[in-house]
Parts: sequence; structure tokens; C-alpha cells
Amino acid sequence: MPFAGVRGIRTLIRVEEEVRAGTLPPRSGVVIEAVLFRGELPRGDVGALLGTRQRQARRVTSVLLEREILVSESSRAPLWLAFPARLAPRWMPGLFPEAAWTRLPTRVQYELPTWTDCPGSTGA
Repeated sequence: MPFAGVRGIRTLIRVEEEVRAGTLPPRSGVVIEAVLFRGELPRGDVGALLGTRQRQARRVTSVLLEREILVSESSRAPLWLAFPARLAPRWMPGLFPEAAWTRLPTRVQYELPTWTDCPGSTGA
């Protein structure tokens, strides 16, 4: 589901601030904007979107994945917005009470249930 509207615009402003501060590669905002408004972005589209060669597109994508801003199921799967909780207070101020962010762990590990864990499944 695409993430547009006022909060999406605020997010893009914060991204551009991070680009100017040197914490994100130049033109990262273009990639994030595409993901915000499309919902997902095929990796092969990043180079054309940025107007660069695939090598430079992979560099930008790599940083966004390392910072956990974008996620993907595999090295060839489309990209989508991860929106890590650690960025929420800065990128989306007022979304949740500030006190809630001080209690969040930096990374949460969880395991998805399998089909056989579902109530009423036969395990087949």
C-alpha cells in the first residue's frame, strides 16, 4: 500500500536533510519517494529512476538497505519501505508519544508462525 500524504512529504523532507548532512547518498530521496508513492520498487528501475548506471544505483540501494530504510525479500526482489522504529521520532514526529520511543529495543527479532502452527490446520 503506497504511503503518500502529509506524513509522506514530511518523511521526504527528513530524507533530504539526511542527504545534505551526508548520512544518506545523494538522490536517496528519489528512491524513497518512488517507494512511498508506488508501494514497492523493482530493483531494475532504480538506475533509470536516478538517471545513473546500475552500479551507482546498487550503491544507493545498498546504503538504504544497510540503514534498514528499505527492505527486500531477496537480492532480486522489489524494494519497499521498512520504516525502522528508530527513525520514527525524526521522520514522523508526533506519530506516537515520545515516551514510547525511549522504551523500544533497537532491533526486534521474531519468528513467523508456520502453517502447521495455525489453529485448525492439519499439518498437511
